[in-house]
Amino acid sequence: MNEPDVSWSGSAYLDSNHGSEPIEDGFRDWHWSRAHAGKDIAVVYEGNRRDGSHFASLLRFDASGTPHEEELPLVAPLPPTLWAMKRQTRADRGHATVRKTWEDSPFYARSTLDMRIFGKPVTAVQESISLDRLINPVVQFMLPYKMPRE
Repeated sequence: MNEPDVSWSGSAYLDSNHGSEPIEDGFRDWHWSRAHAGKDIAVVYEGNRRDGSHFASLLRFDASGTPHEEELPLVAPLPPTLWAMKRQTRADRGHATVRKTWEDSPFYARSTLDMRIFGKPVTAVQESISLDRLINPVVQFMLPYKMPRE
């Protein structure tokens, strides 16, 4: 960026959600993680749709950015957050540990994990969201105070 005079270096990701209905109409919850495993990037998505069906996938992106669907490793349960949010990921041998929780709210958590994927030790970014909690009237009342808007 030229204005303001700011620059960044290192790894990053950009994501977004897009759909024809509010996100809470289609999903009850999901867990997501992303990790660099050498020259590959592992992305795990898992959750439950509002209709009761379950989804789960592991994509390995190679150095060229091409995605490859991989066999899902075991579920790696993680300890609940201070708000008692359930969270999990997938990892080799079904084991991961929370290094640090960056965001802990009644309906959302983001953490850094230590785990193994594709046989390699990795640091992962992990997110869990409960849309059932998000639509709870108490949480809806708290949102303007937790995430104020102009």
